Amino acid sequence: MINGYAEHGYSEEALLFDKIPKVGLRPDSVTFIVVLIACSHAGLVDLGFYYFNLMSEKYRIKPSEEHYGCMIDLLCGAGRLTEAENMITTMPFQQDDVVWSTLLRACRVHGDVECGSRASQKILEIDPNCSGTHITLANIYSAKGRRKEAAKIRKLMRVKGLIKEPKWSWIKVKDWVIAFVAGDRSHPQCEYIYCVLELLASMDEFALEELGYLVNDDQN
Repeated sequence: MINGYAEHGYSEEALLFDKIPKVGLRPDSVTFIVVLIACSHAGLVDLGFYYFNLMSEKYRIKPSEEHYGCMIDLLCGAGRLTEAENMITTMPFQQDDVVWSTLLRACRVHGDVECGSRASQKILEIDPNCSGTHITLANIYSAKGRRKEAAKIRKLMRVKGLIKEPKWSWIKVKDWVIAFVAGDRSHPQCEYIYCVLELLASMDEFALEELGYLVNDDQN
């Protein structure tokens, strides 16, 4: 039940942990992972720390990489990047590119150049040719007006021969799955597809709704 609530975005409802001992059940490692995910979705940092400490102090469950990953994600989401970085460097596991990438993305969101630079350095020590890391760091610099540093990173990418990997999208129409990238013109009916898109773009919101389209202009 906790997992179901957490997966469907009902973070506060997912925090049913206190009811588990009352019905004679004992939480296990997976239970705590789900509870920490729920705390992360709800932004409940202090409560997340409470459960993180409770699992070892009361239930003698040793935190795994997954538990640490949940806590790092929770701290990053709350903008507590220094604490997240400290947890990464002090956790009793090998620091992989996954946790550092989580921190790097948070640095972009919160505009922390220095922390982002350190995180990217750690990632590039593991994977020197990670194009996504170069791009994210360059974007962090650009957002702060530090265009020289951003240009330097992009130049380094050209020297290394790195390119940004395209992000694919999929759409299913009558059991037919179609994959495409932004600006893709490889489909044999691409001219017709773009004509339809231009037509839809020219229509107002009410006309689109009459055709069964749901307008969503949320840019986040």
